[in-house]
Amino acid sequence: MQKRTWLVGVAAGAFAFCASTASGDVLYDTGAHQGVLFNGAPTNLGWTSGDTGAMPQRWTAQPFTLPDGLWNLDTIFAEFFVPAGLPTDIAWRIWNRTGSDAPGEADEVASGSVVYSGVPEDPLAVDVDLGGGDYYLTVYGIGNTIAWFTNAPDGINFLDADGNPWMWRSESYPDPGFQFYQLSTDVLDVDPAVGSDPADLYNAAFRLEGTLIPGPGVLALLAIAGGLTRRRRRV
Repeated sequence: MQKRTWLVGVAAGAFAFCASTASGDVLYDTGAHQGVLFNGAPTNLGWTSGDTGAMPQRWTAQPFTLPDGLWNLDTIFAEFFVPAGLPTDIAWRIWNRTGSDAPGEADEVASGSVVYSGVPEDPLAVDVDLGGGDYYLTVYGIGNTIAWFTNAPDGINFLDADGNPWMWRSESYPDPGFQFYQLSTDVLDVDPAVGSDPADLYNAAFRLEGTLIPGPGVLALLAIAGGLTRRRRRV
């Protein structure tokens, strides 16, 4: 899969794909998370996501791109674990994205929540129509936090002027909202035993699935085909 990278304020090779699966279309997939070095120790690291008490909206805004067309997004697979205490629900939000600009309240396009099943691997059932283009996603716990695994190999990378990765993260939303977030390499770095790309360190792991919504021309052809089929059945 082609790597996608965004320099601060500059798009470089933004790309998305759509692959057919038995259950529908994979609209976007970061791939599974990989281990990192956190404070020098090999770790499967997850971004705390939810209400920590001191930080009521501790979220990360993860970029994604949908292929051209109009899509019904029906499933979000977010790779996470529950560090302590079960959340009651898993919530999600989607914003329109302009390059690597921070998402704000005016950019919100959809949100919702699903009762937590108790199994982190369970998919989140959603029902939202989105056109092809650039977006952000956040996933977080309600009633308790989740830890959203990071260092996924096929996410969209945000790099600063020196080529170092970063992401948008909030403590309270919408005020002050999402802020530039970057840890020193003494705290977060690649694990040589894993051999991953340093640019992927802030990519949370998730997959989006859905189906293409036919345009008016396609619907007209389907109606004609349906009529012909009915006539053949009556002969």
